[in-house]
Amino acid sequence: STDIIDIQEVTCKIFPNPTVGSFNISFSDDKCHIIEIYDDIGKLILRMDKQEKIGSFDLRNYTAGIYTIKVMPEGITYKIIKQ
Repeated sequence: STDIIDIQEVTCKIFPNPTVGSFNISFSDDKCHIIEIYDDIGKLILRMDKQEKIGSFDLRNYTAGIYTIKVMPEGITYKIIKQ
């Protein structure tokens, strides 16, 4: 059997991934999160301070590549591909 333990007690969904421009982040909890998005060289390009259940982000003005999404205070990182 497989045990799934979510240490952060929060589920985060990022969709669509890959994206052609805009994407959404949704959370399973009601806490405020800080979302930071970094480009492929580690430069902070977007930040949202009081993100709750769902938020939309737009990468249309950025080049294609892999971006890192950091969710705090949990310290979780995700990758999103911009085509």
